[in-house]
Amino acid sequence: MCDYLVALLPVTLAPNVITLIGFFCVLFCLLVMGLLFGLQAEGPVDGWFKCLTGVLFFIYTVCDNMDGKQARRCGTGNPMGMLVDHGLDAISCIMAAILQPRFFQIGNGTVAFICFLMPTVPFYYCNFSEYYTGVLHLPAISGPDESELIFCILCFVSAYVGDDLLSDLKINLGFGEQRFSHVLAYFIVVFEISSILSHTYSSLSNAKNEPHFKSRFILDKFVK
Repeated sequence: MCDYLVALLPVTLAPNVITLIGFFCVLFCLLVMGLLFGLQAEGPVDGWFKCLTGVLFFIYTVCDNMDGKQARRCGTGNPMGMLVDHGLDAISCIMAAILQPRFFQIGNGTVAFICFLMPTVPFYYCNFSEYYTGVLHLPAISGPDESELIFCILCFVSAYVGDDLLSDLKINLGFGEQRFSHVLAYFIVVFEISSILSHTYSSLSNAKNEPHFKSRFILDKFVK
């Protein structure tokens, strides 16, 4: 889909413009939630806003895939463009992490803190792998794409079932009753982190004999 959409864009359109469009979609969601509902990790949120957030995050995901394709298409890729892209993605990860606990009624506490850290781990290790291998390889299910789409879907599910069900529904897996939203958060965290760590290890192992990897992976840089 992104390849088709990029082909419709004028070659004079700068890739950073696409990056900024996606970033402002996420920023708009955070600002509206802060103004209308507050930034606490628990409390009522209107269904229309959850649906709007799902749509805007989908636009962000599409733009995040299109900016690099537009840069390669126009031959305008450069380190500054990569810095803008990854820099705004990093900020977007934090803004998404603020929205998630509130949308799914996680509440304050350890689980909310874990949800806050969750988007940053895949982002860090994807860039870590790219730095040492010279290529950004993503696993079949990755933070930059599939996890964002899962969040979009969950926004619509949350809007449909309502806040009361998310906060009241309990599940017992043998270690006491837990909120269903907490169990879901644990599952996503374990799956996401195990996937990205195994993929990072595989990428580094496959690139260990490449000149780019040997020139950058110097042990004393990690010891200091």
